[in-house]
Amino acid sequence: MFHIAIEQPEEIIPRLGRGLRHWKKGRSAYELAVSWTAARGIPNSVRLVLDQAPEWRGAHLLDAVFERSTDLGTAGAPSQTDLLAVIALPTVNAVLAVEGKVDEPFGEVVDKWLGTTPAPGKIARLKGLCATLGLQTDAVGDVHYQLLHRTCAAIYEARRLRYPCAMMLVHSFDALGAWFDKFEYFAGALKMPVAAPNTVSPARLFDGISLRLAWVKDSVCKRQMERWQTPEVEGVFTDDTARWCANASPYLDDEDPAKDENPPREKWEWHQCRPARGNSSREDWKAWLAYLSEPHAGEGLKRLAEIEARRTLRLLGEGG
Repeated sequence: MFHIAIEQPEEIIPRLGRGLRHWKKGRSAYELAVSWTAARGIPNSVRLVLDQAPEWRGAHLLDAVFERSTDLGTAGAPSQTDLLAVIALPTVNAVLAVEGKVDEPFGEVVDKWLGTTPAPGKIARLKGLCATLGLQTDAVGDVHYQLLHRTCAAIYEARRLRYPCAMMLVHSFDALGAWFDKFEYFAGALKMPVAAPNTVSPARLFDGISLRLAWVKDSVCKRQMERWQTPEVEGVFTDDTARWCANASPYLDDEDPAKDENPPREKWEWHQCRPARGNSSREDWKAWLAYLSEPHAGEGLKRLAEIEARRTLRLLGEGG
């Protein structure tokens, strides 16, 4: 396979599943590409985690491909790894499969992916993945399908290149470590515990490949920096708060990151009921925060609003 060297992160846009629609500041494709291209090698945050594994200590980047498609050996779509890197270790080479995340979920769990009447192709695919990972098909219903095939892709690429080592690593840019609990559960199912963000699992042998799992929690992306830079106590219910809401609201449009487009925030009911700038009472802001936490809001917005509401209540001296 041939691939083209890139100099700027924007050059990966044609390789993305939906092109420009997937290229947004604060989303995983953008943050991952910017981080790795700026580092001109392995980012320091990733290196600190790799160095926890003795055989990965002193790793050096040889080559990397964004949006690498890997044949999973059964009918159906390939696994498309966000970044597949060839790594030089002190004594051998290895494959590093990197999955970028901000607050996007890992997709469907296996039971939902299969559906009530699984197609033969899906059954064959699941059997193949589980055979590679030493799992029973009836024991992975609540495991996220993406984690299964992405991990197998790391193994298959290492086997294709005849490298003895592989790692599947989640590179997260989320302030709250969104979805780490699902990754931790998956790692536990493989008997390869990842106890906390910024740690690496023990090694385990799969089909002759020494595999590890890891989670890197990197610096919060710019989108989330703006999201979390709330006003000081003195300005909580003044223009500072209105300004913070105005700055944060463009990043709260993604009720469902998987959708192609979202309506402008001005058309959202939650935005229309935001208290007026500079002349709203404390109770107005409290009511708006409570309203945002209702189920109609998108999951990311709901998480933000709940945390901000608790913080606001503490500022008010009302607990929370």
